[in-house]
Amino acid sequence: MKTNLNFPGAGFRGGTLGGPPWGVAVGDSFTFGLGVNQEATWIAQLANLSRHDIINLGVPGWGPQQYTRTLEQYGFRLKPKIVFYGLFSNDVGNVTRFAKDDAHFNRFSLRQFLRLNSVTSNLLRKLRRANLGVEDIELANVGLHFSPESLQGRVSSDSKRFPQGWPLTRQQIEAAYSESQKSSATFVLLYFPSKEEVYWRAIKEKSKSLEPFDDRIDQLRKTAMEFCHSRKLFCIDLTAALKARAEQGEKVYFSIDSHWNDAGNRIVADEIYKQLVEKKIL
Repeated sequence: MKTNLNFPGAGFRGGTLGGPPWGVAVGDSFTFGLGVNQEATWIAQLANLSRHDIINLGVPGWGPQQYTRTLEQYGFRLKPKIVFYGLFSNDVGNVTRFAKDDAHFNRFSLRQFLRLNSVTSNLLRKLRRANLGVEDIELANVGLHFSPESLQGRVSSDSKRFPQGWPLTRQQIEAAYSESQKSSATFVLLYFPSKEEVYWRAIKEKSKSLEPFDDRIDQLRKTAMEFCHSRKLFCIDLTAALKARAEQGEKVYFSIDSHWNDAGNRIVADEIYKQLVEKKIL
C-alpha cells in the first residue's frame, strides 16, 4: 500500500495534487483509505474530479474527539474552503471509550489480550463454539464471514452505548461545524456505512435470527441524518450509493477486510462529487 505521508511536520497522508489546499478531511480508517494506495483513496479521487486538492487528515482507529481536535490543531490553519467530517458506525463506541477516565481506559484485559494475540486461545474458543452448535455464516461472493452470535453482541453493545455516545458525538460535530463557520468553510458531514449495513439484506437471508436487529444495525445513520435535517447541515449518506452497486454484484469492500476496496472508494468519490455539484459548491 502506497502512502504519501506528505503533511509537513505530522504523520498524515496529506494532499495529492499539490498547490493550495481547497479542502480538508478528518475521520478514521475510512477517511485515511486503509488498504488502498494514495491515488485510490476517495479523497484523492475527489480531488482529481474537482481539480482541487484535499488534505487527508484521517487516522485509523480514531473517533469524533480526535477528528475535531485534528481540525482545530491542523485543519483550520490551512484555511480550507470545505471541511469533510467522516462518521463511521463504530464512532459511538469510540467516543464513549475516549471520554472515560484514562486509568479505566488503559486497564489491562487478559481476555482481550488473549483474543488478539493467542492462537491457542482462539482455537479453544472456536472449538467451544462448535461444541455449542454455533455456526459461522459466509457470503462467499462478497467475502463476508461472520458469526450471528458475535454480530448480535456487537449490535447490542453499540445500542447500549448509544444513549451516552450519541450526545458526545453530536457535541463534537457541533464544535467542528461552529469552527468551520468561523473559518468561512463549508462543513460536510459524511456517513460511512459498515460492511454489515451495506450487505444487511443478504445477511438476514442467511440468518433469520438477526431480523429483530433491523432497527439497530443503522441506528447511528438514522440519528445522524435526523440531526442533520433538524440543524440544516449539509450531510451525505453514502449507504444508498454503496448498497446499489453491491446489490448489482459489485464488490465494494475487501474480501478479507471491512474496508472499501478501490471500487468502493471510487463510488464514494463519485457520490460526493455529484452532491457537491448539485449543491453548486463545485
